[in-house]
Amino acid sequence: MLVLVIAFFFAKGAYANLLVRQRVAPSSANAAGWWLFVLLTSLATCGVLAVVDQVRFMTPIYLASFLGVALLALILMLVTGRR
Repeated sequence: MLVLVIAFFFAKGAYANLLVRQRVAPSSANAAGWWLFVLLTSLATCGVLAVVDQVRFMTPIYLASFLGVALLALILMLVTGRR
């Protein structure tokens, strides 16, 4: 999980730089990069927990919370990356 988080941190920076090159304000690009980081981290956490203990962590309460955070982060990433 730590390796994934480090990779997602570098992906956040690359995505923010890509948005800045596309003439998005740096503050909005940085915010969109952080939302991408939250999105990827929540999806990876859901996947890692499913592999660790499928019976315990594949219940709807865990899935709904992680996927809800991921969906919210996706929406906010797209909205803030457009400004």
